[in-house]
Amino acid sequence: MWSEFKKLLKDCMTEVDGKSYCPFRVGGFALTSTSLPTFIALSVYDVVFHSQHFDMVSFGTAFGAMMTGIAMLAGGVAFKARGETRDAT
Repeated sequence: MWSEFKKLLKDCMTEVDGKSYCPFRVGGFALTSTSLPTFIALSVYDVVFHSQHFDMVSFGTAFGAMMTGIAMLAGGVAFKARGETRDAT
C-alpha cells in the first residue's frame, strides 16, 4: 500500500520519463495538497469558533472554483506531457 502511494506521488511530480521533476507538477501538487485541507479546516474553524451558520452555497461555490482551477492545471500538465510523448516518437 505505501509503495503504491509513493509511486502515485512520484507520478504526480515527474515528467514522462519518471525521473526528472517538473516544476509545474511539483507546484500543482503542493498547491493541491495544501490548499484543500486548509480550505476545509478554515471553513470548519469559521463555523465552530465564530458561531456562524454553515453556508453550503458559498462553500460549494468556492470549493468548486478551487477544484476547477486544479483540474485546469492538471489538464495543462497532461496536455504538455502528451505533446512531449508525440515529439519523442
